[in-house]
Amino acid sequence: RHPLRRPSDADALRARYEAVPKALGDHEANLRAGLASGRVSPVVGYERVRAQVRTIVATPLAATAFGQAAGRLPATWSEADRARASATLLDAAQAHVRPAYARFLAFLEGEYAGRARHAVGVSAIPGGDAAYRFAVRRHTTTSLTPERVHEIGVEELARNEAEMLATARAAGHVGDLRGFLD
Repeated sequence: RHPLRRPSDADALRARYEAVPKALGDHEANLRAGLASGRVSPVVGYERVRAQVRTIVATPLAATAFGQAAGRLPATWSEADRARASATLLDAAQAHVRPAYARFLAFLEGEYAGRARHAVGVSAIPGGDAAYRFAVRRHTTTSLTPERVHEIGVEELARNEAEMLATARAAGHVGDLRGFLD
């Protein structure tokens, strides 16, 4: 997704590749702090990320998004710029990106393995109920409880579905709403 319009863009992408170890290291440190405080990811998210990282590590570098960038350099660049940028990007991906993802995968499959939570809601973590109540206040500008906001949502959904079914009936549909929508 990084634009490669001029040779300096390849240098900027190389710098981003070189920053991957710090970014993943920071993320790992945050996850480790979460382990210590009981604030861990849900299993469904953990498994999804682990599979993605495993795929990145197992895929030949040239077939990853990191390696493919070297093959999509503009034909308008000089041959020398293309060769330099391609080599620079592949070298940076091999030296920085690949090992960082391998280390992150080792963390996920080692220290983090088996410690993700099975409940998906934020209420399952320490202080989660208070955090959720705060988020509702912050994002809705209301003093209603999360439970009441949910009830309103359920009521509105039922009202909307009833209106849609009435519209379907007025259009001559005799089946259920799902059939009308399909």
